[in-house]
Formats: sequence, structure tokens, C-alpha cells
Amino acid sequence: MTNTETKNLNSQKLGSIRRKAVSLSSEELVKTAYLQPENLLPLLIQPTVEKLNLAGWAQNNRSSIETQLWKHGGILFRGFEVGGVNGFEQFIQTLAGDLLEYSFRSTPRSRVSGNIYTSTEYPAEQFIPLHNEMAYSQNWSLKIAFFCVKKAEQGGETPIANSRFATVSTLAADLGYTVIFPALCTGGSLHIISQERATDPEASLLTFSSIPLTVSKSFPPI
Repeated sequence: MTNTETKNLNSQKLGSIRRKAVSLSSEELVKTAYLQPENLLPLLIQPTVEKLNLAGWAQNNRSSIETQLWKHGGILFRGFEVGGVNGFEQFIQTLAGDLLEYSFRSTPRSRVSGNIYTSTEYPAEQFIPLHNEMAYSQNWSLKIAFFCVKKAEQGGETPIANSRFATVSTLAADLGYTVIFPALCTGGSLHIISQERATDPEASLLTFSSIPLTVSKSFPPI
């Protein structure tokens, strides 16, 4: 057999070989880890393949995400293809349904799209203590999501912490025993407003006129 005949035979063999599609399960498309081994919060989820769409993957894994969220309290999705603000909004709606409007605003924020807002627009040197989002409202958010559009050159972290456990101060205990506990036991609602709004006459009037109040208490007195 000549060299030419050998090359033709090899070409025919290669031409008859077809690619086989490789199917990966949803579990194989991602990997999980912890940012700090000693802390369960947050759970880190990263794709094992390139350009994995976050909203599309979440659509097929809602139950698993909900389970992990209840277990860990927070999830960090890193390395996914988000698709900008619209893709981020679609991802949240996949997990949480219709988004709440940021009503009775206690901090300055700007609307980006729909009910997607910027984070609190405070100067970098200002400190924001641990809090539960919109806990002062009758309709508070059960989930909250953050999306980094542009990576900060330095710093820029958004700290999250486990608020399932809390230390009660004497101030909180006093407020709880005298107002919150009996009000909640009788079917009432609790509304907490910021110091800035409470000390602003026009803002306070707007807030109090929109909420039926039977008891009002402030610390320190205003």
C-alpha cells in the first residue's frame, strides 16, 4: 500500500467519526464551597462550565436553591453569566416572583430598572449597621439580592451577617416590653422609621398620615 493510499484510508476513517454530545446534569454544572470553612454563611456556588446563564440555571434548580438558602442564610453566586440589570431582575423574579417597591424609604437610593435600586447612597466613610431590609414596613422583603455591575478598585464589599441570632440591649428590651410585645399579641403591626425621617417634620407627617397609628414611641424622645 502506498503512502497516498494510506492517507486516503485514514481520511475516510476520520470522516466517519461523529462528535458525541456530552450531557451534564444540573449538579455537575456547578460546584459549591465556603468562603471561610468555619462559616456556613454564605454558601459559594460557581459554574464548572463557561458562560452558564444564572437565570436559566436557577429556573431549573429553584428547589435546590431554596433548600440551600434556608440552610445557609445566604448564597454567593460567582462566575455566572448574569446578563446585566435585566438578567439580574429575571434571576430574582425566578426565585422570588414579583419584586417589592422600596416604599417609605429610610435611606437614599435611586431606581435602576423596575424595582431594582442602587445600594444606599451614603458617603464611603459612613457606617451602616446590621439590619433587616424594610423591617419597618407592613410588606417586608423575604429575600434580598445584590449585583455588582462594576467591580470596585478597592474595598467595595457588602458585608452580610446572620441575623437569626441577636443581642437584646436594655433599650430594645424596654421598647419590646412596653410596646412591641402587647401590640403584636393583639394583632397589631410594628413600624420603625429612621432617625432622619423621624426628625424631619414633613417626612414624619407623610409617614404618619399613611399609616394608622394607635401608639407612638421614640428613643431618644424627639
